[in-house]
Amino acid sequence: MTPTKHIKRQLKDFSPARESAPGLIWGNNAERCPISRSQFPTPNLLLFLLQGICQFPLGYPEEKMHWIIPFTYKGAD
Repeated sequence: MTPTKHIKRQLKDFSPARESAPGLIWGNNAERCPISRSQFPTPNLLLFLLQGICQFPLGYPEEKMHWIIPFTYKGAD
């Protein structure tokens, strides 16, 4: 199994959000989960994983955000 297929298999419960997701990011049902630098010291690696490997589209970042990727987990966004 290739590394890309292995990563996608491990992340099978995650999928790109619906097209209306940029508006849902700040809605009542959506959750934001900031990640501190101590928890994930290489944030661009996460961006590469989600956008480059899993091909999740970028969302619309707000002020003081480098990037944002809306997604669903087990179908809930």
